[in-house]
Amino acid sequence: MTSVQPNLDKSFPPTVEAATYDANDLAALLECSVRQIWRMRDANELPACLRLGRLVRWPKSVIDSWIASSSATTRR
Repeated sequence: MTSVQPNLDKSFPPTVEAATYDANDLAALLECSVRQIWRMRDANELPACLRLGRLVRWPKSVIDSWIASSSATTRR
């Protein structure tokens, strides 16, 4: 029995970018405190979040679009 080993380039480790932000990521991105993120969420000042049990996450694509649209209206 022989096994086939794929020819993988070991010099570049595989990286996977998360598709969501958690509160810590979002706070760092928006340069505010984590507590401020929860306040903004409670006041509906952030886009809708995803909930999986007790986990709260924001989709990166939604947050990135929200930031882009916010900065576009601020520049006017």
